[in-house]
Amino acid sequence: MAPRRRTPALPLLLPILAFGCSDSDSPTDPGTQECEPGNAVSLAVGESREFRGSAASRICVSGGSGGADFVLVAFSSAPDSSQTSIRVTGSDVVGVTPPPTPIPGQAATAREGGGTLLDGSPSAGTVPGDHSQLRELERRELGPRIRSGGFAAPSAWTASAALSAPSRVPVVGELLSFNTQSTVACQSPVMRSGRVRAVSERAIVLADTLNPPGGFNDTHYAHYAVTFDTLVAPLAEANFGGVSDLDGNGRVILFYTQEVNRLTAPDTDEYVGGFFFSRDLFPRTATPRFNACASSNVAEILYLLVPDPAGTINRNERSVDFVQRFALTTLVHEYQHLINASQRLHLIQSTTPFEETWLNEGLSHLAEELLFYRVSGLQSGQNIGLSTLQAAGQRALDAVNRHQLSNLFRLEQYLLAPHSNSPYGVQDLLATRGATWHFLRYALDRRGGSAASILRPMVASQSGGYLNLATAVGGSPTLVQWFTDWSVALYADDRVDGVPIHQQDRSWNHASLFPAVQVNPYPIRTRPLSPGVPVDEPVLAGGSAYFRFGVAGGAVGTVNTVSGGGALPATMRMTLLRTR
Repeated sequence: MAPRRRTPALPLLLPILAFGCSDSDSPTDPGTQECEPGNAVSLAVGESREFRGSAASRICVSGGSGGADFVLVAFSSAPDSSQTSIRVTGSDVVGVTPPPTPIPGQAATAREGGGTLLDGSPSAGTVPGDHSQLRELERRELGPRIRSGGFAAPSAWTASAALSAPSRVPVVGELLSFNTQSTVACQSPVMRSGRVRAVSERAIVLADTLNPPGGFNDTHYAHYAVTFDTLVAPLAEANFGGVSDLDGNGRVILFYTQEVNRLTAPDTDEYVGGFFFSRDLFPRTATPRFNACASSNVAEILYLLVPDPAGTINRNERSVDFVQRFALTTLVHEYQHLINASQRLHLIQSTTPFEETWLNEGLSHLAEELLFYRVSGLQSGQNIGLSTLQAAGQRALDAVNRHQLSNLFRLEQYLLAPHSNSPYGVQDLLATRGATWHFLRYALDRRGGSAASILRPMVASQSGGYLNLATAVGGSPTLVQWFTDWSVALYADDRVDGVPIHQQDRSWNHASLFPAVQVNPYPIRTRPLSPGVPVDEPVLAGGSAYFRFGVAGGAVGTVNTVSGGGALPATMRMTLLRTR
């Protein structure tokens, strides 16, 4: 399902730092020496150094002639869901008070038509729980229905196996019936009748006959059909790959149904924008590759939110303007899920038929960002901040408000607790989604070339999750290094001078965008180090912890780090960055 969303605001990121790498075999390993000027690390502003193994247990830091400020970034590179508890203690350091940690949800809504991204009512939370439950349902109930080694072209079973899938293109005014059940895969169908309201080259638009009054009219439905043809489908397919055609009509069904509205709890600003269910890509009768799924629609269908101005469903008022605001973002998000599933289940017959939720959702949020670029006329790699958007005009401001600000707010959730969240976390949280999207953008920028050259092989892959991502960037060692550099970029980009390109966010200047939506100060959680006071921090695999301290001019500071009273594990990467 499209995640429950909140009204969007603006995103941004900043340039980062250079680093050298030190390991336990280094002849200048400070881990076993007392700190003194001769073995202290001396860095220029924006320069960094990475430490691993025993070299990370004791880091000697020079304050130079006039004093310096630093951040020590601890990144856990374990490729699983483990947690590493570390204790960091500074000696001969100067305490640096970090900015106060913002409270989640304080960001304000950006407005369309106002020329800026600022004031408005507080935005509603985006809650992805329905998506994670649906993806888990697919694995639990549909996974066992896939037979290893079996192959059959979908055309051999589609038309006769569908509940009501047409073998021809339906006409406007025709009634079609589909199963809208989203809590059970292959039993207990919830049939809903939809009238065909528009037919285009790539889409069939249905409207549930029981939709609330005061919603979309034929002009709206025709617009979504044409926009799917000319914008959403070409963009998604160019970047993520083609889609199956099980019902033989050459089109995707866009079913605008009140059943999506029912998925949102009563009396809330949060909402489910839509969903895709892999159930619909299974046959109703067994094939060499699949066991039967009796309630499958055997059709490429996206289920989408409808306006409900009077709040007749769960007392949640949804105006036409509200639903329109995010309709295209939801379409491209869900279409990535459809492409991903149809590629793995049918087009390449993947041995990993379902992508892991964190990466699947990250790819869909990246699709939203790609939609922003297409609509705004801006491009990745431009370090987009508020001034860039304002210079590009109202078109860009409207595009960021509609298609990209939700990614900014998800990133905010990650930055508020980077130690307890992860871009490859098993829990489908807003913070996870924000981190995964942002790292994918970082990786695309660092890898270079077209986005499609990386994304299409990730979708059409025999692997999933961490292994799939590692393969896309050139292997696990490369992925670990990129995650390490990315964790530094999250702190330093556009906030610390002199950082090297591999520790920068090349596409977004979030240090400019967060204040534009009243998220100020920059919402990254840091821990201050005071002389002799231990700071304990549990760090989830894939997560990062940030420790700020200063060293006086002419002095040498010491930072000691242990885990469980002993040495740090090899998976813990420590990067020292000079910030001032």
